[in-house]
Amino acid sequence: MLASRWSRVPSAHGCLQFALALTLAGCTTELGEVTAADSGATVADFVTSSCTTADVIGLSQQVADQINCMHAGELVTFSATAHIAIEGPEVLPYLSPGAKADLIAAAATGDVVEIDSAFRTVVQQYLIYRWFESGRCGIAAAATPGTSNHESGRAIDVANYSVWITALSNQGWAHDVPGDDVHFDHLASPDLTGQDVLAFQQLWNLNNPADPIAEDGTYGTQTGARIAESPADGFATGSSCGSGSGSDGSGSDAGVDGGSGKADGGDGDNGENGPMHAGCAAGGGSSGAATLALLATCALVVRRRRATHSER
Repeated sequence: MLASRWSRVPSAHGCLQFALALTLAGCTTELGEVTAADSGATVADFVTSSCTTADVIGLSQQVADQINCMHAGELVTFSATAHIAIEGPEVLPYLSPGAKADLIAAAATGDVVEIDSAFRTVVQQYLIYRWFESGRCGIAAAATPGTSNHESGRAIDVANYSVWITALSNQGWAHDVPGDDVHFDHLASPDLTGQDVLAFQQLWNLNNPADPIAEDGTYGTQTGARIAESPADGFATGSSCGSGSGSDGSGSDAGVDGGSGKADGGDGDNGENGPMHAGCAAGGGSSGAATLALLATCALVVRRRRATHSER
């Protein structure tokens, strides 16, 4: 289920619209002080200070990019459309190709599928599990890192699930996890569980050659300790097959969804980030980091719980 399920708040929606407008206008803005995650924050810093995995979305994006480096095309992006809503900045819009195709097919038969969670990295699951262990954030149950259904690349949580059970079931989405009504699994897709752990291990070793850990795809004490120490907004060197993605939010653009996925969480299906980034460069404005910082601030605006929930 969803890592952090927040109420829809009009001011948050306006904040996100404003951030998008700034990006489309050429990424020039005077933000002043932004009360979002500090650029030097580690994942461990959010164990007791946060209830949203949006705080580690930079590092999580790098993990997704690295999976694509290892197995190109096994994890692809999907976009918000007239029939698909992505419900928060903590949602990584990635699925296996078959799961994506069948989500789009199901969505086309109705109104709007409200996606609360899709692919989730071991970094995000680490926080969720720590919050569960400490009784924080209203989490009633949580899978240990490395074992969540959402790390498989074939799971989604749907906020308005009740109106989508039939349509999603007709497209191969199982709705059979007891006590987790929002959860659906696309069981015909390959199970990528463990690939996110291996991707993190490779990124850690790439950035910390003096402190290597085993690259075995298995979550254990070594991996957990290094996740806690890792920069929440991403390593200085990102995916091993891309251009790198550091704390400035520049990100690797390598090959996600046939080469068009972007580390800034943009529209990887239709390549709209190409002209968007070109506009920033042509306009001589600030880097994408400023807009990303504002988006992170938007995430803080919407931190209000709907209900206690499970995290599987």
